[in-house]
This record gives sequence, C-alpha cells and structure tokens, in this order.
Amino acid sequence: MEWLQAMRPLPADVTEELRQRYEVSLTYHSTAIEGNTLTQSETQIVIEKGVTIGGKSVREHLEVIGHKEAVDFVIELASDQTPLGEREIREIHSLVMKGQANGDSGIYRTLDVEAAGTDDVYLSHLKVPELVAEFVASDGYC
Repeated sequence: MEWLQAMRPLPADVTEELRQRYEVSLTYHSTAIEGNTLTQSETQIVIEKGVTIGGKSVREHLEVIGHKEAVDFVIELASDQTPLGEREIREIHSLVMKGQANGDSGIYRTLDVEAAGTDDVYLSHLKVPELVAEFVASDGYC
C-alpha cells in the first residue's frame, strides 16, 4: 500500500473523474444492498438534481444523500491528506446513516449482524472497537 500513499494527494482532475464515475453507481449499489428501492436512474436524479421521487420514502432519499455526502467527505480527506482516524471513521458512518433516526449514527454497533438473504455473519460487535483502534494505529493498513 506504500504506492497508494505515495500518490497522495490525488490530482484534482483524477479526483473529479473518480467522483463522476463512481458517485451514482457506488451510492446506488451501496444503498440497494441495504434495501433502498430507488433505481440507479432515480438515485442519479436525487444526487444530481436534488429532486424527490414520488412513491419513495424520505428515508430512502436521505440514505442516498447521506451516502453521497460520505463519498464526498472521503474524497476530501484523501485530497487533503488527512489521516484516517476514529473521528473520521465515525463521521463517515454518521453521513451514511443519515435518515435512519435510530440513534446509531456515528457509534459502534451493539448487535451482531448478517447479510440479508445469506448465512454470512459479520464480525462480532464486541470486536469492532478493538479492530478500529488497530486499524487507526496501523495508519489505515490492514
């Protein structure tokens, strides 16, 4: 990963091309996997035009907007060469969780979870704080 670190900060034109290429696609797929029913075209309309889609919930719109803002924040961190610390990780989570008023925004999960429709179980919630601390201490390298 040293090669990636050596490339920071990314040139503005590269950052903008990446942003345009992946903003809608990444947001659409990331929110769809969590159950958001906006289509990719609808996601693009919400992101680029700020228009709401009839028949879709406010929560779904906020999820898309929050995800886009999280992507923008990550790009900003990369452009500014800001080290990825626990505060930044929690901020990213807060942005991604926009619209989900369940009080979990920016905090570690307290339950074990699994991917819907599969038998895959993710890492125990008890290990998350420790592993985030290890990740941050290693300068973001696994």
